[in-house]
Amino acid sequence: DNLYHMTPLTLRLALEQTKGRWKNQAEVELVGEKDAVNALRHEPRTSAYALFSLRSSWKGDRVRVNLAAENLLDTAYDLPLGGVSFGDFKAGGSVAAIQPLPGPGRSINLGLTYAF
Repeated sequence: DNLYHMTPLTLRLALEQTKGRWKNQAEVELVGEKDAVNALRHEPRTSAYALFSLRSSWKGDRVRVNLAAENLLDTAYDLPLGGVSFGDFKAGGSVAAIQPLPGPGRSINLGLTYAF
């Protein structure tokens, strides 16, 4: 039987630019299909997906501001190692009803760091 909890083939590429106090990044993450699963543990299969993200930060003398847009295209995908939804099991009453947990949708994140 296949090994349990193995990560599918993943490729993450990022292009980063630094100019003065600014740092910018564009990233793509490609994750392959998870089809080598452990049937004994009812490990779910997941489809391949691609995620696109943009990040930018500005750094002053004592402060840094970060802005990120993750999963820009709001891609719907299942987490290959995210586990399963036991709510599905409770609702369906059988192991066949268990589905993998979905990954997060599009998010816009803002952060502020201040050095004392």
